[in-house]
Amino acid sequence: MFNNERPHEGLDNQVPTSLYHPSSVRLPRKLPEFTYPKGLLLRRVNNSGDIIWHKNRIFISEVFRFEELGFELITPGVYRVFRDMAIGELNVEELRFRAARRAV
Repeated sequence: MFNNERPHEGLDNQVPTSLYHPSSVRLPRKLPEFTYPKGLLLRRVNNSGDIIWHKNRIFISEVFRFEELGFELITPGVYRVFRDMAIGELNVEELRFRAARRAV
């Protein structure tokens, strides 16, 4: 309602609808499958954001629902979790996932 009726001072007293232009960029309906290097452990994230690791459920993130993730052993009991970039680390002894820190 307010996008069509109320002018905004930050928009030079124009209504938001008058400045909106849809993007011409066409996005794919589905992202292409990511191909992992051979020899990695792979796990698919379920609808709740969990993976199954030796009959244990470990929460990764709902962001990756239905995606397949790669697990690379970096030290005994610790795996690097990634797709096309590092997502975090999985400690299988603690059954705990730690997300990667954001780059600043």
